Amino acid sequence: MIIGEEIKQNTLRDTNNYYLNAPSDLFHPRLIDFALQHCGKRILDLGCATGNYTLELLKRGYTCIGADVNSAYIEIAQKRGIEAYVVNDKLPFSDKSFDSVIMFEVAEHLSNPEVVFSEASRVARNNVIISVPNCEGYEELIKQGLIFEHFLDRDHKNMFTETSLRKMLSGIFPVIDIQKGDPIYPLSLANLSQNIILRVLNKIHLIQPKYYFRLYVVAHIQDLNK
Repeated sequence: MIIGEEIKQNTLRDTNNYYLNAPSDLFHPRLIDFALQHCGKRILDLGCATGNYTLELLKRGYTCIGADVNSAYIEIAQKRGIEAYVVNDKLPFSDKSFDSVIMFEVAEHLSNPEVVFSEASRVARNNVIISVPNCEGYEELIKQGLIFEHFLDRDHKNMFTETSLRKMLSGIFPVIDIQKGDPIYPLSLANLSQNIILRVLNKIHLIQPKYYFRLYVVAHIQDLNK
């Protein structure tokens, strides 16, 4: 018996297998809202896993196709009625096949994110919608004995900050809009009533969050100002 193995298994997530048994309705509502705000009607969900975001967007009236490197995930997505494909770095779609490509919580897992971003830009007409975990401020968190939850994922290969992500994307897309989202409020481990108070104080600008969990990106295919 390996001491602590149960704790390790329950804490460190391996996304190569995680979604095999994840709930079929597991998705982040803010990411759906983000897609609704920026996506055209025909969407490629690149890195779709078992298709939870794909299905939700289909329910909202979008045409959405899934793609992932994990064949076990794609098999589940297809059984759920999703048009989904096993892909590698080269996508099996023609240029400008989709209005938008979404890559939600994908790039941090990639060995060659620049190649995948380039392929996403090739098959998109309007934009590529991206979310990644934000890794800014980790030095200060460590001093407080804290780390971001996403540091515990076993298969994360990239740790993005706004600066590093912008630098990578700027060689591929002419216009990049990046916003920090999902704020981490002070005393976030306090009880619910205290957290509600903190959120109210934030709304009236009496307190501001110092850390943000996620970066939200709209990478435009064309510079409409030119």
